[in-house]
Amino acid sequence: MLKRSIVLATLIVLFTGCATLNQNKKLPINEVIKTDVPLQKKEEQTYLGAYLDKDKQDTQEHKNFGSFFNKYLNTKIGGDCSGFISVVNKKHENMYFDEKSISKHYDKSGRKSKAIFNLYSSKKQISFTEPRVGDLIFFANTLGRAAGKNKDKSNITHIGIVTEVAKDGTVKFIHNYSGKITHSYMNLRQKNTYKIGEKEINSYMLRCKSNKTSCLASNRFAGYGIVR
Repeated sequence: MLKRSIVLATLIVLFTGCATLNQNKKLPINEVIKTDVPLQKKEEQTYLGAYLDKDKQDTQEHKNFGSFFNKYLNTKIGGDCSGFISVVNKKHENMYFDEKSISKHYDKSGRKSKAIFNLYSSKKQISFTEPRVGDLIFFANTLGRAAGKNKDKSNITHIGIVTEVAKDGTVKFIHNYSGKITHSYMNLRQKNTYKIGEKEINSYMLRCKSNKTSCLASNRFAGYGIVR
């Protein structure tokens, strides 16, 4: 079982995440090869673990968890969406999964994001409510022909990490999107709303004609990966 309190810096290893296993194939449109970054400083290494300790949920580390990822924003790291998750995972001693355990959960799509989802599903660690900061977040039908139809909810194509859960239900998450690491938002209470005033509550997960609401994060949401 995954433990939230383990943090140990390791060497960064880049993975191909949401793309297929064949690394000679072209990556999907939203997945661009990323570059490497230096190892974290000692104080940064302990930051994540401080939050993930259940006994420290109300500490300053918890409130500012999102800032832990600030150094990644607008960078090119990890290869694609699940490549970014793999970088974070590897830097923190497999806090999300063990690479060996992932290998048997790939399906014919060859996407690592789906393999991670399958692993969490097999352990009954997929939830659709009450996300916590640090949990994984999955989306379906964000690539290829399925993007337009959005019918197969099991077609997991994207993954991120929850960094904040607001009182109004807006979930902030960090992910690799359109070739860079960025923050996006999702609010299941108002699934078809992009913004309220100037506040974005549902980000677009893909480019749609006429900005259809079906392309908002809330309508592509496929579940949370609950990290234990």
